Amino acid sequence: MVQHMDAYNMKAKILFSAKKLFSEQGFDGTSVREVCEEAGANIALVSYYFGGKENLYYSLMDTFLQFEAVQKETEEYNEPITYIKQLFHSFITYMMSDKQLLNIVIQQSVIQSNRSQYIQQKMEPIVTKLKSMLYLGKEEGTFHFTSLNETLIRVMSVLLSDYNFLLDTQFAGDENDSHLLKEQIEEKVSFVLGGLGVILNS
Repeated sequence: MVQHMDAYNMKAKILFSAKKLFSEQGFDGTSVREVCEEAGANIALVSYYFGGKENLYYSLMDTFLQFEAVQKETEEYNEPITYIKQLFHSFITYMMSDKQLLNIVIQQSVIQSNRSQYIQQKMEPIVTKLKSMLYLGKEEGTFHFTSLNETLIRVMSVLLSDYNFLLDTQFAGDENDSHLLKEQIEEKVSFVLGGLGVILNS
């Protein structure tokens, strides 16, 4: 039992170390040796526990990138405008809750690779629900656009943009920074709904 806990703790240390170093140096700029030195682990353990650096990345994403939390917060919202407002609030707040993880996602978003595609796959349930809400909004006459797929791409682009600005503000969760985050979310929502033809109250 003690050995099992020790192994679990070492795997966790390696994952946390990888998250820290991938965030600071990038995936390609970080070696397995550096991860193990940070974790205080034998270099052979990355192969033993994860099957190499690439699989360590996927394990890191499975452990820390939990979009299920966003889905849970938004699943009860089935009115298009309310859903979009809640999605932006839940998604952006979640991403800002772990700056190291957010850095990794930002880095991978500009690289077309299996690693970036893996993040996209994890987001698929969110994208599917958003697409259905856009379709419903158009059917009801609430949203006005021509191409559903093109509109989906543009809304997702806004949802996934400008995180570097928030990181540069050194967001730490205090009252002033929380106000800034809320302001940024509201601006994004207003921009998206305006683009969908929703007349917003001044």
